[in-house]
Amino acid sequence: MKSVTLPGVLLAAWLVSAAAHGSVKASVDSNQVAPGDTIDLILSYDGQTGSKPDLAPLERDFDVLSTSRSSNVQIVNGSYSSATQLRLTLSPKRSGQLTIPSLAWGNEHSAPIPITISGNAQSDAAQTQSSNVFLKTTVDDSRPYVQVAVNLTVKLYAGVPLYRANLELPASSDVLVQQLGKDRNSETEIDGRRYQVVERHYLLFPQRSGAMQVPGPVLDGQVPARSHEDTFSGFFDRLPLADMMQIAKPIRIHADDISLDVRPRPAGATASYWIPAKNLNVTSAWHPDSLEVHAGEPVTLDVHLSAEGLTAAQLPDIASLIELPAGLNAYPDQPKLDNSAQQDTLVGRRDQSIALIADRPGNVTLPAIHIQWWDTRADQLREAELPARTLKVLPAANGTPDVSTPRNEVVSRTAPHSANANPAPPRFTTPGVWPWQWASIVLAVLWIGTLLAWWLSRRREPAAPVAPRPAPAAKPNESQARERFMAACKLNDAKAARRALLEWAQAKWPDSPPAGLRALTHRLGSGPTIDALLIELDRACFAAGEWNGSAIAQALNRLPAMPEKKAHRADSVDALRVSLTAFPHLASLWRYRFARPCASPELSGPSGVAEQWRS
Repeated sequence: MKSVTLPGVLLAAWLVSAAAHGSVKASVDSNQVAPGDTIDLILSYDGQTGSKPDLAPLERDFDVLSTSRSSNVQIVNGSYSSATQLRLTLSPKRSGQLTIPSLAWGNEHSAPIPITISGNAQSDAAQTQSSNVFLKTTVDDSRPYVQVAVNLTVKLYAGVPLYRANLELPASSDVLVQQLGKDRNSETEIDGRRYQVVERHYLLFPQRSGAMQVPGPVLDGQVPARSHEDTFSGFFDRLPLADMMQIAKPIRIHADDISLDVRPRPAGATASYWIPAKNLNVTSAWHPDSLEVHAGEPVTLDVHLSAEGLTAAQLPDIASLIELPAGLNAYPDQPKLDNSAQQDTLVGRRDQSIALIADRPGNVTLPAIHIQWWDTRADQLREAELPARTLKVLPAANGTPDVSTPRNEVVSRTAPHSANANPAPPRFTTPGVWPWQWASIVLAVLWIGTLLAWWLSRRREPAAPVAPRPAPAAKPNESQARERFMAACKLNDAKAARRALLEWAQAKWPDSPPAGLRALTHRLGSGPTIDALLIELDRACFAAGEWNGSAIAQALNRLPAMPEKKAHRADSVDALRVSLTAFPHLASLWRYRFARPCASPELSGPSGVAEQWRS
C-alpha cells in the first residue's frame, strides 16, 4: 500500500475548502445600449459546482437568447483557483431604465446591474441612427367593428446584415391573424444612414368588442458581432469575404403592442348573419337559362358571392336564405371557398350550386333573395338582391299528362294555332272515320280479346303438370341483395344503398318490381316515416351530400310480401302499359274512342286506360 504524504493531504483539504466557499459575480459588456441591441451577461461562480443559477427573474424585462457554460482550474506557483462561468445573451423587451436583477446560484446571489436602453426607435426618428435593427407598426383603423379586418403594416429596418431572420406575430385569443400577400423589399435613408426595409402586411380579425392590447410582432435573427478591442476589425471589413469572417450574435426585437378599441355590431344590422365588408358583389346563373324543366328534373342556381375585407368562411350560406314555395325542394352542393390578396386587402369568394326540384307541374315563383351587409367605408347598412324568378314546370318527361290537368285542355294545347302552321298528326276529334282507322279498331278489339284470354288463363290453376321450360335468366338473390343494402347503409354509401334496395325489391317481387324509390314508396305503404327516409335517400344520391343510413336500415329490416291477386293485377297493368307504349296509335285510339265518354280526367292517358281496364 502506498503511503499518503502530509503535503498531499493538506492540498486535498485546501481544494475541498475552496470549492465549498464560492461567490457569484455578474458583469455586462455594456451598461447602455440602443433599442434592438443585445447585452452579454457573464455570471462567474468562484469554485466548482454542478448546480444552475435561477434565471426566472430575468423574464420580466429580458429575453434570454442563448447560454453557454464553461469552467476552468488554475494552479500558479502553488496557488489554486477554479471558477464556473455562464455567458448569457439578453435582449431587452422595452426601452428606458432597466435592471438586471440579483440572481441566485446555489446559496450565493449576484449584485443587480442597472441598464439603460436609450431612445425609442419606433417613435423617435431622431434617435434611430443609434439602432442597427428596429421595427415599426401601423394599423389602418384603430376603432374597427367586431370581426372586421384591420390591416397591420410591419416594417423591419436593418442597418447591418441580418442573418436567419424570422418575423412572427404572437398568437392571441382575442384576435385571428392572417398574413396578407408577400413581403416587399426596399431601401431608405434615415439621418444619413442607409437601411434595408422589409414590409409585411397582416390582417387582424378581432373576435370581441372593447379595448384590447394585441402583442406586437417579434423579430429573431443574428447580426455581426464586433469586439471593441479588436484592432484588426477595420482591416477585415475591407476584404471581399469579410462577411464570412465575422462572428454573428443573436438578437430579438419586440415591437410595441397594438391598441384597438373594437366597436360592437351596430343595432341596424338585424340579420341573423354579420357581413362587415368594404364591398360586396353577388351574381347568379341558371341552368337551363330558360327556367323550363319537367317535374322531377332539377334546375340549378349557381351563386357567386365575393366580399372585400372578409374571408370566405365569413360569408353566409345562400341556400339558407332562400324562401322556398310549396312544391319546390332545394338541394345545395358543397360550396367552394377561396381567399385572394388584392392590393392591401383580402377578397373572400364563395361559389355554391343549388339544385331546385319541383314535384308537380305548373309555374313556381322563387322569391327574391336579399343579402344584408354593412359597408365599413360608408359606415351604413346596404342590401344586395338576387331577383325573383319564375320556373315553368312541365309534366313528367314520361309523356303522361298530369292528373290535375283536364283532358280537353291537353288537347287544346296540342292543336295547331293557325292554318299556316305545320299540320299536326291526325286526331280522333272529327265525326268522320277513315278506313285505316276502322282497321285499327278491329286490330284493337282482337288485341284486347287476346289480352283478356291471357289474363283469364293466368287466374286458372293448371289441370296437369306442364312440360319443363328452359331455365330462366338468373334473378337477383333476395338475401344477398338485403345484405348488400345493409352493408351500404352501414358505410353511409347512398348510391350503393339505393342500387341494392332496388335489387332487393326486384328479388322480392320479380313479377312486378318497382321502377324506382317513388314506386317503392307506394308499394310499401308504411307511413310517412318510410316515405321521408326514401326521399332523403333519393336526395343524397342526387345532391351528393352527406347521408346517414342507420335510420333506413333499421326501418327497412324486411320487405312485406305482396298479395297474389294484387301481383297478378300488377302484371296485367304492366303488360298493358308496355303494349300501349309500343303501339302509340292504338293508345291514342283507345284514349279518344273508348275513354272519351268517361268524364274523369284521370283516364286521359295510358295509366287511366289501365285503371278503366282493371275496373
